[in-house]
Amino acid sequence: MHLSVCHGDITYETSDAIVCPANNFLQFHGGVAACILKRGGKSIIDETEHIVKENIMVPTGSVEVSGSGRLQCNYIIHAVGPNLNDPSQLGLDRGQLLAFAINNTLVMAEELKCTSVSIPAIATGSFGFPKNRCAQIMFEVVLKYGLDVVDKGHDSTLKYIRFINNDEKTVEAFIDEFDRLLLNSS
Repeated sequence: MHLSVCHGDITYETSDAIVCPANNFLQFHGGVAACILKRGGKSIIDETEHIVKENIMVPTGSVEVSGSGRLQCNYIIHAVGPNLNDPSQLGLDRGQLLAFAINNTLVMAEELKCTSVSIPAIATGSFGFPKNRCAQIMFEVVLKYGLDVVDKGHDSTLKYIRFINNDEKTVEAFIDEFDRLLLNSS
């Protein structure tokens, strides 16, 4: 599995799937989600409204899939991250909820037979999750997922994971964490 970190706009990614940071009702109120909807078009919101209509809400840590509308990817994986501003999540291990969301993203990408996925920071915008902690958790989950695949002796379809963010401070947090992991592994 190849990992990369870059500064850019996820709506221009050509990965098989991109990840949309989502709330429990798959609404596109702001940030990356709003950009995905604006560039991808109305068909995306039509699909997510249908998902929510069937499920009432999507639990934190879970993922759902929609088509990509006008985007260049094949799928959008909507990952529901923890919201530090939501009093109903008080007392919950929000780091674990983020880990669930990322792991479920990778499992879904595998189920969809994706070879590549582009993932922004999840829950670091209006949900208030610390950028450096987000980077740490996301890398830990991806590395554990890759090791589990190897340990189980199964051939993964997922070959490329690209962490992409349009915010310079978030990119710096991801690069710092990536560098820290590389230094600790040598």
